[in-house]
Amino acid sequence: MTGGILREIAAQLERVTPSPALQRQLEEDRDEIELEIGLPPLLYKRDSISPEEVAGEMALWCDTASGGKPRWGARCRCTWCNAEFITGWREGGLEVIQREGDAGIFPGMPDADEIGARYEEGQCIECPFCGKQLELTRKSKLPAMGRTRRVMLQDIQSLEVGGVRYTVLIAWLMSRWVHDTGMADDIDPVEAYILDTDGKIIRMKRHTTAWLGQINTLLPHWERVQRVRDPDYIRYFSADAINYTKCGCMPVAPIEPEQLAGTTGEKTGLAELTDEGCREPITYLQQWRRYPAIENLVKAGWGSTVRDTILCGEDIGTWADLTQRKPARMLGMNRAEVAQMGKHRWDYETAKDWSAYRQAGGRLRAQTWEVYRRTLGVPLLESLPHYGVSPERAERYLLRENERGQILADTWDMSEQLGLDMADPQVLFPKELRATHARLAAAVNEQKRREESEKSRAQFQAILDRYGHLEWSDGDICIRLPRSLAELVREGATLHHCVGGYGNKHTSGSDVIFFVRHARRPERSWYTLDIRMNAGKPREVQLHGYKNELVHGKELRIPRRVREFCDRWEREVLLPGWKRAQRQAETKKQVKKENAA
Repeated sequence: MTGGILREIAAQLERVTPSPALQRQLEEDRDEIELEIGLPPLLYKRDSISPEEVAGEMALWCDTASGGKPRWGARCRCTWCNAEFITGWREGGLEVIQREGDAGIFPGMPDADEIGARYEEGQCIECPFCGKQLELTRKSKLPAMGRTRRVMLQDIQSLEVGGVRYTVLIAWLMSRWVHDTGMADDIDPVEAYILDTDGKIIRMKRHTTAWLGQINTLLPHWERVQRVRDPDYIRYFSADAINYTKCGCMPVAPIEPEQLAGTTGEKTGLAELTDEGCREPITYLQQWRRYPAIENLVKAGWGSTVRDTILCGEDIGTWADLTQRKPARMLGMNRAEVAQMGKHRWDYETAKDWSAYRQAGGRLRAQTWEVYRRTLGVPLLESLPHYGVSPERAERYLLRENERGQILADTWDMSEQLGLDMADPQVLFPKELRATHARLAAAVNEQKRREESEKSRAQFQAILDRYGHLEWSDGDICIRLPRSLAELVREGATLHHCVGGYGNKHTSGSDVIFFVRHARRPERSWYTLDIRMNAGKPREVQLHGYKNELVHGKELRIPRRVREFCDRWEREVLLPGWKRAQRQAETKKQVKKENAA
């Protein structure tokens, strides 16, 4: 692309406005967007209220409660409809009337026959005039310059220059500024990505960057940036984020394939991918440039799998044969199976498991494999071809033993570790599988204890040094790393599961084990979390407690607070830490490259 074309595109970008697709997304996904930038505020101020200022119920409230003298109340203002009203005030928050038998909420203080609803700072309340959901915000607690929350949006447009229509992805920064007199929403384009005729992506921006990498101030013009990355990785200020630095964006606003007809993005499959909620279209286009056949997968109904693969930071070639062009050959299925499995919307892990099964020599068709994947589990399915066992036989055995496929797969794995004869049917299908699993786990744990040495302790210390910053507590529950193999083995013995045999995985950094424990008793085993660290973005493999939640033949559930704690830790600590490490590694690589030059 010549400089003249780029200048003409920059001139057109200065006049760009949100596309109809983006405007439609702003309307249809308003609830999700407001989760990011916050609800419009209901501003209130505690103040003295006299009977002369109010009438009706409020005046009665003043008279009967204080003999006609002024009382503490709250002056409220809805920033959505600009309505102003007065409510009562009690220590801890404002109080309004909710009439008995009526869902409506009204200004004022309740009488004896009415229900009083008390609301505190930050709670959601419905405006009594327009019905809009609002966030209760006390004026005195707002910063002097107000509070700004932001979210990144993205849409696809086309710009014509020199007879060529270029596909352009535009990143928009939407801001909601709340101040002591109201609220203001704004949306500005901050970055643009132009798809050239040869598939190359050119990135432009109209903002400066602060020293922490945040978007700083907007520029009146557009300028080119050499490094190309998705808008999902752009950092920007937002008052609700940790350290006021936010990262991530909403999915691309969906468009129809006809909108890309005649543009440089016509044969990319990008339009079909937007229907799947794609957040990283630039990464997709970079992979498409190397492997154009990816377009055929997306148009064959596998867009959700492609999207999940990109979100996991993986290459589509991990589960599809990109040397082929037809989806059936790329996936190792027939045409009917491609269409059928596409409707099932496989995620990345399912597609990868299918590819691993085929590479292991499995001969099941996709539909049959999908059924056995649910009943037997992936680890057992991948092991069946190696031991020459049919899935039907394994299923009959597990039904007889009333056990899950994971237990049998672990038993085979431990049997191999102990050097048992895997050709012996008694080893492959032992009587009382659960007892055999426990006995083998104890034997493996004992073997691990004997093998522990200074080298092993050094390896555990290396993992602690590398991932120690991920240890965290919310005050009630904490998460920590094992300090030694003995501690890992003790965890498995206490909870009666096989984590004691995961020492090699832990020290290699492929699967890092974390202990989830009560903050007041961090030395006491509770739950064990396995995180896969060598597959792009970190991802959870399994979370288990006592006997893998299977006690006396009953499958127990993991407590909701444990599940929510782990989800929060992965969202607020694990993934930000991984992204920070990725950026540091890229910086070191760039510095090394510059020094070499």
